[in-house]
Parts: sequence; structure tokens; C-alpha cells
Amino acid sequence: MRLFLPSGMLLVLALLLAGCADLSALNTVLEQIQPTPNATAAASALQAAAQAGSPTATPLPTPAGGGGGTPLLFVSNRDPAGTTDIYQINPDGSGLSRLTNDPASDSDPRWSPSRRRIAFVSTRTGTSQIYLMSTGEYQPMQLTDHAAGAVSPSWAPDGNQIVFTEPGPDNDAILFVDVASGEVARRSLELTGVAHPAWSPDGGVIAFSALVSEQSDNRDVFSLELASDVQVNLTNRPGRDDRPDWSPDGRRLVFDTDRDGDENIYVMQANGTLQTPLTI
Repeated sequence: MRLFLPSGMLLVLALLLAGCADLSALNTVLEQIQPTPNATAAASALQAAAQAGSPTATPLPTPAGGGGGTPLLFVSNRDPAGTTDIYQINPDGSGLSRLTNDPASDSDPRWSPSRRRIAFVSTRTGTSQIYLMSTGEYQPMQLTDHAAGAVSPSWAPDGNQIVFTEPGPDNDAILFVDVASGEVARRSLELTGVAHPAWSPDGGVIAFSALVSEQSDNRDVFSLELASDVQVNLTNRPGRDDRPDWSPDGRRLVFDTDRDGDENIYVMQANGTLQTPLTI
């Protein structure tokens, strides 16, 4: 079972990663993230429209505002047709809006570092491929046309490349696509089940998860140093360690794991030490 966290929990985890130990600060954040009356009304109207089976309008995003900060991206199948599309919402719960509207499945949205573009995955050509759309226009443009498909995009810190993974008959690979030209570079790994790459804030390391045996429930989090091509198993213990992501300063990684019997979120140093639960 996959663990999905509400935006409030994500903000609290962000404070924890930043080293915030002030409980009054956490209480202030929790108060600020309560849905506003406008957001509650918008959500109720959207739910009523879905129950009535009314047609969905062309996406018309609401500008960021109210809560301040970058809108949160998420995936929902709330459309009466049951397809998954990309939505955004402001941190205070206002500005709920739909960004894609296609019968295919749209998923894995990722803001570019400049917050001017969104990368996401769509099956609208029959296989999973990476698409881009610019904020303000929201017109999807296909970036990859990869025979094996392309999933789990992660932006380079300079916004010029996106990394994704490719399954292989024996070993998997990490691929880098140039956003401007669409050209792809490939690095083969002596691993299988490679998934969820995450580019470090300094641009020097890719974190990812991979199988360490033929059993699908035994995964670890790895790092790949791009300059030296050195690959390290960071978690290296039984269980399923997956979906790594970096702290803003690049000093720590969060990941989800079932090592305690349930799905939980852990944090560790970038070298794999001090693996500590954040939820348990």
C-alpha cells in the first residue's frame, strides 16, 4: 500500500528537515494550512459537479495567491470518467484548478527549478512518455518518444535536463534528456528495477531505488555520483526502501520504507548514515 501524505504533513516534514524544533512554529504552520472558506467552497462545487456528471471544462488554472508560495501539484481521478489528471492548489487550500484534461492517464508532475514549467508523464501516445507545459499556457508538449517508455522525471538544478529510467533485459539504465533539443544520453547500471531518480540540488548526484535481489520486496536506495560514476547502496538492509528525495540543502535524503512492518518515512544523511524514522 502506497503512503500518500496531505500537504500539511509535507510542510511539517519540510520543517523537520530544515532542523526546526520549535513546537510553536509547527503550531503556527498547522494553523495556516487550514483550508480557507473559498477553498472549501471550490472543493464542494467541484465534487457536486462530479456527482452530477456534468462535463468538465477546459483547464483554466487559477493564479497562485492567497497562501503565497508555489502551488502544490497533485494527481486526481475525481473526473466522472475516472481518468487521472494534473491539478494544482495553493498552500492555503485556495486556487484549486485542473491543468490537464485528457482521456489518457497523466501523472508524476514536477515543477522545474524556475517554477515556469511542469514535467509530467502521460500515456496519451499509448506508452508512458514525458511531457512539458509552461505555466500560463498549460499546453502539453511531448518531450520524449522512447520505445521503452519514460517515467519518474526529475529536473536538473539548472532546468536544462531531465533524468528518467529505462528497463533493460538484464540491467536497467538512467537516461538524461536535454529539454531544449530532446537528445538523450544513457548510463547503464548493473541493477534491475531502477526507479524514482532524484537529482541532487548541487547537480552532482542522482539518488534512486533499485532491486537488490530478484524479490520485488527487497529494494534499497542508491546514489550515483555523476563525475566519478561511483555507485553506492545507501540503505543496504532488508525491506523495501523507495522514492528518495533531497532536502533543499542536499545534505539529507527522505525515503519511504516498510522495514518496520508498515509504510513509514525515514530521513538519512546523504552518505546513508543516521537513518531515522519521521513517521512510525
